[in-house]
Amino acid sequence: PASIFLCLSGTMASTTKDEKADDFEAKLRFIQENVPDRTRMVAGSTAGAGSGDFHSYRQARRKEQVRLEDLERDWEEKKKREAFLAKREAREEEEKRKREKRKAQREKKKEKKRKRTKGREVTTERIEEEGAENREEPA
Repeated sequence: PASIFLCLSGTMASTTKDEKADDFEAKLRFIQENVPDRTRMVAGSTAGAGSGDFHSYRQARRKEQVRLEDLERDWEEKKKREAFLAKREAREEEEKRKREKRKAQREKKKEKKRKRTKGREVTTERIEEEGAENREEPA
């Protein structure tokens, strides 16, 4: 048990998801190889088995099958959830990129309009000044 703890705690410095998954699989394999399984059905199908032992065996087998099915279902749900989150993140990144592009286009358009409007204002100011000068002369 102490050696299992030391071995398991030594690999916690992984950074990427793939490395963490590989470390997890290595830890799981280590535990499965070194930790003994609990024997639930001692009699099994031996010659000395009584009449009720088969029913006990069948019930234990059914429980184990249900447990394995639950593990498999949980694994599939986890994979689906990870795929969904990855897809959603990619979609959000794409939307963010498009949003930034449209924002830049709007800013560019506004800047162009400001330059055009600024030139017109100067032109209209000159016209008004010239018009005012022309109006003052005849008076």
